Amino acid sequence: MCYTKSDDEKSLNNNRFFILEVGGDNMMNYTQKLKHYPDVLSADQAAEILGISIKTLYKTIKAKELHAVKIGREYRIVKTKLIEMLLS
Repeated sequence: MCYTKSDDEKSLNNNRFFILEVGGDNMMNYTQKLKHYPDVLSADQAAEILGISIKTLYKTIKAKELHAVKIGREYRIVKTKLIEMLLS
């Protein structure tokens, strides 16, 4: 017996490819919009980009919704991680 993909499965595979393409475009859009920011952001810069208060940003970091590294007394956020969060 030979297995062939149904039309629904073929359509699903095409949609996945389309979603990945759109995701790539969104990544490029965010990268272009944020190009004047440094690659590693301060908490203030990240909050400004997200349009949230610094307190809300700290809650987001504590809830592990956004990856950040604490250096001394300050958090640093990699810009690509912030973009990934925006896309998810």
